[in-house]
Amino acid sequence: MGRRIEFQESELRPNGRVANWETRLSDFVQSKSDTPFEWGQHDCASFAMKAIEILTLEYPIDLEWDSAFQAKRLLDEKSLINRADEIWTSVDVSLCKRGDLVATMTPDGVALGIFLSPTAAFASEVGLAYRGRHELIQAWSI
Repeated sequence: MGRRIEFQESELRPNGRVANWETRLSDFVQSKSDTPFEWGQHDCASFAMKAIEILTLEYPIDLEWDSAFQAKRLLDEKSLINRADEIWTSVDVSLCKRGDLVATMTPDGVALGIFLSPTAAFASEVGLAYRGRHELIQAWSI
């Protein structure tokens, strides 16, 4: 499991999310809307894991990379979907809710993002890209 942010128990709700998670998630997504893609800083996995950290105060997959080559080596060891399956419960994409982790297929392979309802946000070359529920291939309940 990844690193954990210091917090007071009263900050977390029974569902494992912080009390003000919706506002925090909206602020985070807005702050990343024009952030260009950068391996290890603002790529699909980094964006999704930082969003989950905003919701739960825990950075769930503590891996480091700073190039496409390093990311590929990590993914050759274990795919993004397999890593997510080890941590969260998979749900049908028709049932995913705001703040859930989602995956879509891109020309470069699987990308992780966060479901915002009715669309999901993903890191892209020019900031965030949005995909509809019908373009999602997998979802996990956060």
